[in-house]
Amino acid sequence: LMGPCDGLIALTDSVVTVLINPATRHYRQVPPCPFGCPKGYHRTVEGVGFGFVSILNDYKVVRLSDVFWDPPYGYAEGRDSKVDVYELSSDSWRELEPVEVPPIYYLSCSEMIYKEGVHWFASKEKVVILCFDIGTEIFRNMDIPDAFYSIRQSRYGLLVLNECLASICYNDPGCAIDPTQDFLHIWIMIEYG
Repeated sequence: LMGPCDGLIALTDSVVTVLINPATRHYRQVPPCPFGCPKGYHRTVEGVGFGFVSILNDYKVVRLSDVFWDPPYGYAEGRDSKVDVYELSSDSWRELEPVEVPPIYYLSCSEMIYKEGVHWFASKEKVVILCFDIGTEIFRNMDIPDAFYSIRQSRYGLLVLNECLASICYNDPGCAIDPTQDFLHIWIMIEYG
C-alpha cells in the first residue's frame, strides 16, 4: 500500500500495481512492464513507488530492479540497476538511462511519498534514504543521523510527521531488547534535503 498521493493510493506486490481512487471507487491496473532482461540474467524488483507531478498533472509509477547474471553453477554474480517509469497519462512504460543506485533495504510498506519524491531506505556501505524525484526523475541519497547506527539489529521506517519527512529506527522485535540501551530514535527533517 502506497499513498495517499493527491487522492490516489497504489496497491502493489512488485509485479502487479493497481491505482485506486477511494472517493470515486475507480481503479486502474497498471499494465505489466514490458522490459525484461537478456537470456542468462534474472531481474528482481527491489522497490516500487508512485507519485504525482503537479507541473505535468500526471501520476507516475517507478520500479527499481536489480539484474543479475545467472552463472551455470553457483550463485548470481554482479548487479546492475534498472529503473522503469510508468506514466498514467500515456498509459506506457519507459526505461531510464542506466544509473547506479544503492540496493533497497527491503522493508514492506517502507516507501514514502513526500514533496513529489519517493523515498526508500537503501544500503551499500551505510544506510541512507534514497530519494527519487518524480518530476525530474533524478536519484539522490540523504544521510541518516549517526545515532541510528547505535542500535544493533535495527529496523527502519519512514513517515510524514507535521508535514516533515521523518524516520524512525528501532530494535528488531525478534531480538532481546536491553532496557538500559537506546531502542528507539525518531528523526524529523525540518529542512528537506
